[in-house]
Amino acid sequence: MVSITMNLRNHTVERGREVILAWAFLLPYVCTNLLFVAKYAPRQGIPPLVACVIYGALATGVLWAACCGAFDRLLRSTGVYTVAVLTAAVLLLLLMLQFDPEGIRNGRYWAVHEWLGRMSHGFFPYASPHLHTGFPFLFVLMLPFYLMGDVGLLQVCTFVMLAYIFRRGAVANASAGILLLLVAPAFLYEIAVRSDLFSNIAILIFFLYLLDAILQRPTNHRWSAMGLAAGLLLATRAVSFLVWIAYLGYVIRRRPRAALQLLAYSIAAFLAAIVPFWIWDARGFVAEGPFMTELTLSQLSLPWIAALIIGAAVTGLLADSLAAVLTAIGFTLFAAAVIPFFQCLWSAGLTWTIWRDGFDISYFCFSLPPLLAGFVLRRVPGSGCSSELGTC
Repeated sequence: MVSITMNLRNHTVERGREVILAWAFLLPYVCTNLLFVAKYAPRQGIPPLVACVIYGALATGVLWAACCGAFDRLLRSTGVYTVAVLTAAVLLLLLMLQFDPEGIRNGRYWAVHEWLGRMSHGFFPYASPHLHTGFPFLFVLMLPFYLMGDVGLLQVCTFVMLAYIFRRGAVANASAGILLLLVAPAFLYEIAVRSDLFSNIAILIFFLYLLDAILQRPTNHRWSAMGLAAGLLLATRAVSFLVWIAYLGYVIRRRPRAALQLLAYSIAAFLAAIVPFWIWDARGFVAEGPFMTELTLSQLSLPWIAALIIGAAVTGLLADSLAAVLTAIGFTLFAAAVIPFFQCLWSAGLTWTIWRDGFDISYFCFSLPPLLAGFVLRRVPGSGCSSELGTC
C-alpha cells in the first residue's frame, strides 16, 4: 500500500514538473501568436485587446489540455493519424488558395520569383529591386514548387514533414503537436502569404531528426553525406548557422570525431554553394547579397550576434537529448527576434513597431518549428517515450 502511494506521489510530482517545463517551453509560442493576433485583428475590424484575450483563452485551454495529456489517445491509430494529417494539409492548401498572390504584400514571395526568373534568364539573381535574405540553396529548394506554379506549396509540404516527425518521435504527443500548429495564427499567416521563414527552419528540423537517427549507427559514408547535406541547408539563410551550431554542440559531447567530420563537410558544401555567386559578381554579391541584407534587416549589432552564437553553442553542449537541443534552438531563435523587437519598441514605440511595420514580426516564426518539435519529442512520464530512439 505504501509502495503504491509513493508511486502515485512520484508520478504526480513528475507530471507536475513536466507541465511546468512544457509551459516554459511554449511561452515563446504563445507570445509569438499573440503578436500576430494583435497586429492583424484590427484589419478585420476586431480590437486587438479583445482578439488577444479571446486567443489567449483558446491557447491556454489547448496548451493546458496538451500538457495534461488530453490528446494522448486522440490519433493513436496510424491510419486515423494519416487521414487527419492529409485532410489538414488539403484544408491548408484551400486556405492558401483563398489569397491571390497578386495581392500579397509580403516581399519574400516576390523575391523568390524575381531570383528564379533572373537566374533562368542568365542574369545575376541578386541584382534586383527586391531584398534577398535567402542564400542560393533556399531557391533550389523552392524551384520544384515554382515550376509547379505556386511556391506556397512548400509550406504545406513542411506541415506534413513536421507531422511525420511528431508521429515517429512520440506517438503520445503527436496529436497535440498537430493541433498546436493548426491553431497558431503565425503559422496560418505563413501559409496565407506563401512565406518561407517557417518552412526554412522546419526543413532544418526535419533534417536534424533524420541525422539524430543516423547518430545511433554512424558510418564514415553516412556522416560525410549528411555533412554535405547540412552545408547545403546552411546555404539557405544565415539564421541556419544558429541551428547548426547548437546541434553540433549537442553531438560533440557524444561523438567528437563525428561532430568534427560533420563540421568540415558542412563548411565545404556551404562554400561550394556560395563561392560561384561571389565569383560571378563579387561586388554585387557583397552589396546586394544575403549577408548584408540579413545583417541590415535583422537589426542585430555584432555583440548581440556574438552572444547568440555563444548561447547556441553553450545550450547545445548542455542538451542531453534531441528534444532538449531542439528546445534550446527554439529559445535561441526566439531571442534573435525578441532582442531587436524590444530595441525597436524602445526607440519607436508600440504603434510604430507593430502596426506600422517598424519591425517585421515574421522573424518570430523561426522559433516555432523547433519549439513545437521539442515539446512533442519530450519524454512523457510513465509512457516510456524516448525521443532518442524515436519510439514510444
